[in-house]
Amino acid sequence: MEFLKSPDYYLLINPSKLIISFNKNLSSVWEGLYNKKLACNQPLDQFIPKELISDFPTLLSCCLQSEHLVFERILSFPSGKSFNLKLTMNPVCFDESIPYILIVIQNNYRNRALLRQKQRALSRYSFLTSHKLRAPLSNILSLSQSINETNGLDYDPGVIKKLLRDISLQAESLDSIIYALNDLITKDNTPKREIRELSEKKIDTIMLIDDDPIVNMIHEKMLANHWSHITVKTFTEALSALDVMIVNLPDLILLDINMPVMNGWQFLQALEERRVNTDVIMVSSSIDPEEKRRAFTFKNVKFFLNKPLTPDLLKSVLLQRV
Repeated sequence: MEFLKSPDYYLLINPSKLIISFNKNLSSVWEGLYNKKLACNQPLDQFIPKELISDFPTLLSCCLQSEHLVFERILSFPSGKSFNLKLTMNPVCFDESIPYILIVIQNNYRNRALLRQKQRALSRYSFLTSHKLRAPLSNILSLSQSINETNGLDYDPGVIKKLLRDISLQAESLDSIIYALNDLITKDNTPKREIRELSEKKIDTIMLIDDDPIVNMIHEKMLANHWSHITVKTFTEALSALDVMIVNLPDLILLDINMPVMNGWQFLQALEERRVNTDVIMVSSSIDPEEKRRAFTFKNVKFFLNKPLTPDLLKSVLLQRV
């Protein structure tokens, strides 16, 4: 085993620098570093790297006075290998005495590699926000300004329609950049979830729960355009929806997460407490993989969809249930 592939190590010594104990991981690499086996009751002096020899007595003295020491050094070993190590010396106190010193050894190679990786991600993040993100956002603002400046005399439905179409294209570009930024911040290592399907029951009533009335209006209109026979009820408060469900259970619920008074998680918890088995489709602007994982801990949740919903997306989910 090498330092590069190992967890932390520890040595327990006494004030006379005699080795009292050590962990198995350190024992497995010791022979490779010193060409000697590590054993208890050995004096530590013969194993102190040359870079620490002059400082070690002072460090030990400070530690015996109850000081907790942390320092970083590049240390060389008889095997010819050198490592950038972080050393921590902890006094082990019993009553008012310090019979032992615990030396924890950590290899900083991994930490530095992670730091370099984070620095590369931050550079990429900075580029995306400064260049890629600003471009479509600026275009959207400019296009919106063009619409605002269009007065009654210049009003041309064709021009307005083109401007709105251009805004939509820029918004799609903006959305893709946001996904890229999210990938830099948090990798989605969500394990593939279990296959869940909607219940066999035909869907005649759908409840929309979202604190944004515009979102509810858009989703309601979308459902009406494609499934006119479905009864749709909209709520901007999850608590109000829960009260209505006492009397009339819907066949399906489209549920947002972040809402005032009662959020989506609290609503799902309330369904479980009341033993309500109505299917739920989470509809959220969130692309946080942790929220997706959390959603599927609730048995009612069958799908997790990102806004904006599209008719094709809904058709693929609803299948033959409507």
